[in-house]
Amino acid sequence: MKSHLSGTFVTPLYRGRIWVGLFLIVPAFLLTGCGTDPFRYVDVTGTVKYEDGTPIPAAFMTVTFESQSEGIDEKTHPRPGMAVVKEDGTFGQVTSSPQAIGEGIVPGKHKVVIRAFDDMERQLDVIPSEYSDVTTTPIEIDTNDTTHFDIKIKKPVN
Repeated sequence: MKSHLSGTFVTPLYRGRIWVGLFLIVPAFLLTGCGTDPFRYVDVTGTVKYEDGTPIPAAFMTVTFESQSEGIDEKTHPRPGMAVVKEDGTFGQVTSSPQAIGEGIVPGKHKVVIRAFDDMERQLDVIPSEYSDVTTTPIEIDTNDTTHFDIKIKKPVN
């Protein structure tokens, strides 16, 4: 049975999805609070490809920027920024906060973590494992130099 909601017909399945979405979104707002973010952000864009310029074969990839900046105090540290890498290897809309999609990352130096996934969201081994961990990644960027980054990674050794 269909019900009428704001001029559109909503199936019971869709209505259930709305409730699930509300149960996920409302706690996120409650946990983040109503305070202002103490950090400034810069918009970053770029590409992620193999060193030879070829695209990385994955259903999708993520690029995460882990700030190397000190926190404001013991409890206030910059959040990592994350973006989804498109099939052509480009990324933008880097997000550090659930409150502002695409606001960017805090200025300064960042370690860069890259992960590749198949269409079932399982991590692939098309990227050497050193790039998928913040403690071992050799990639570091600095937004004081530029805000567009062409990231080149080695092909994995088979």
